[in-house]
Amino acid sequence: MDDVRRRRAIWLLIALAAVVVLGIAVSPAARKPAPVFRPQVVGYYVDEAGPTGSLGSLREHVQELDVFSPLWHSIYPDGSVDSKVNPEALEIARRARLQILPLINAGENDDTFLRDPAARDRAIAGIMEAVRRYNYDGVFLDVQLLPENGKTFAGSRDLLTDFVRRLRDRLKAERKTLAMAVIPQFETSPDVSAIYDYGALARLVDRVALMTYDRHQTSSPPGPVAPFGWVEGNIKDALKKGFRPGQILLGIATYGYDWPAGQAGGFSRPTREILERAGRLGAEVKWDERFQEPYYVYTAPGDRPREVWFENKHTLKQKISLVRKYRLAGVAIWRLGFEEDDFWRTLRASLRPGAGR
Repeated sequence: MDDVRRRRAIWLLIALAAVVVLGIAVSPAARKPAPVFRPQVVGYYVDEAGPTGSLGSLREHVQELDVFSPLWHSIYPDGSVDSKVNPEALEIARRARLQILPLINAGENDDTFLRDPAARDRAIAGIMEAVRRYNYDGVFLDVQLLPENGKTFAGSRDLLTDFVRRLRDRLKAERKTLAMAVIPQFETSPDVSAIYDYGALARLVDRVALMTYDRHQTSSPPGPVAPFGWVEGNIKDALKKGFRPGQILLGIATYGYDWPAGQAGGFSRPTREILERAGRLGAEVKWDERFQEPYYVYTAPGDRPREVWFENKHTLKQKISLVRKYRLAGVAIWRLGFEEDDFWRTLRASLRPGAGR
């Protein structure tokens, strides 16, 4: 009789253990789905007359954006901050409930507003005044100081970091966002990019946009604008230096350059114009496998050969594969109004497959 009772007790314990295990397996915590990967789309906006102005693109594609970043404010050497706000564009962004982070750049190639404490404080106060006046959600800082007449701005590295820190403190006190655009540092001249202390900035900003374009530009000989390997190298470099994947927005270009063949002295053109021109000229658009970018050559009046490299919907798809591979925060598009017709369809299909926007 004791053996029977013991066996019953053992089976009861086994049954209870099974119930507990099953309960854990199907508990709400165990069934909780993995976070959805939904990269953000930042659209840079510039007021410009004509078909390549940003307003028309904003009207048509606002539903594709998460963040609206218009170039409406600039910082000048004395610390003054100007405002050139387009009320119609601002209202479109508000109705779509976009996060509004105006792009604030350096109005002149001059670092006085970093070096002079009075100008620095005036600039930060001016930025905060604009944030309050227009009820922005924060700002997108874009301080590009480029070598000029033998002078570089690499020595202002700590001053820029200090400026960002002070601005961050003011914004955080009002629960506002600080994003920043930076020039890439991988295979880029320190004269151009050393002003950015990636490690220090990573601890200060909410988002960073890597300006992964202009590998070749006006002052260089012809070549790819945003070659795939160079772009990926800059993602790895930013991660190595302290930025987190969830901070990084990958810069996406919607333009290219047209150069005299084999020479510097090119000029930029929107992708839509580049493709229209190729069609008119009957130029064959080719694909460079090494750089993963399209190009074509044509002959200008006077029998002058020219060479064009540019970004398009195919390079967009390639760049988005990097966003997904490294689980980045999203993309930052320079700029609205330059893109070709299929750009947004490609963006949606590649970045947010299955999304019903």
